Amino acid sequence: MTAIEPPEKLKDTLGAGDSFFGGLIAGLVRGLSIEDAFDWLLLQGLVMSVRLVVLLVLGVILKQQSCWNI
Repeated sequence: MTAIEPPEKLKDTLGAGDSFFGGLIAGLVRGLSIEDAFDWLLLQGLVMSVRLVVLLVLGVILKQQSCWNI
């Protein structure tokens, strides 16, 4: 079986907004009150935003290290 290469570079399109509302839905499905579900909404949006910042910082660090041949 041969793998087929995608026609263009794939991008991660999942962002804080998707996670934001996913957190709300997850909280409501778990039976939380709207106020507690709102806390889930904020937490999930925060986690996704922090994830993006960490990935950006790691990318800069790895790019710098490759310049030093480490």
